[in-house]
Amino acid sequence: MPAKKQISKENILEAAIDIIRQNGVNALNARNVAEKLKCSTQPIYLSFSGMDELKISLFQEAIKIYQKFISEEMSRSEYPPYKSYGMSYVHFAKKEKELFQFLFMCDRSKEKDREFNEMLFLLMDNNKMDYKTASKIHMEMWLFGHGIATMLATSYINLDDETISNYMSDVYQGVRYLYDTKQEEIQNYENINSKWINCPVCGNKTNNKLRKDTVLKNFPIFCPKCKNESLIDASNLFIKIK
Repeated sequence: MPAKKQISKENILEAAIDIIRQNGVNALNARNVAEKLKCSTQPIYLSFSGMDELKISLFQEAIKIYQKFISEEMSRSEYPPYKSYGMSYVHFAKKEKELFQFLFMCDRSKEKDREFNEMLFLLMDNNKMDYKTASKIHMEMWLFGHGIATMLATSYINLDDETISNYMSDVYQGVRYLYDTKQEEIQNYENINSKWINCPVCGNKTNNKLRKDTVLKNFPIFCPKCKNESLIDASNLFIKIK
């Protein structure tokens, strides 16, 4: 007659989550889960084929906890939606350090990053950005935000919310300025058909001029002001000093 399960799968997952929260994922094993439940390891192996299957189910349970946390944080946040998502992610790292490490500081090479796209579309919707520009800006912000979250989760740093918020705003504004400037330069370039070559030494305008279709290789330019001669390559109005 098969053994009767008196402890449910939900009980096991709840106990396992508590172990991770208190002692980290390295403390997760069948013996510790059984001790937490005050039972033998038999109920665990009746519900799961082994610890690998338990960890897979546990990961999904931790994702639910994380998603609920993010949703609740954003619902009461004073920040714009995109920043609110980033701040909520960092808050989770501060308040649920071990769960954060379990979820986000592991091999994620086979994981579909749905969350990255959700945040990307928030950025696009709230800033009227095209997909390409938003993707570049979001990648830089994501790397920065995850870096802060990782350092908080491992207690490498300890920052208050105001400081984190200011850092995020500074980086976002800097990245936005960089990409806005690049877009402006591209638009200006498209409207320019020719330009004068400036001296690489003193910056003064020389007597040489480039057109969009001009191609130069090891071309000598002489500066009438500082009397220096320089070699340049040029193509599409871009100049490389030799």
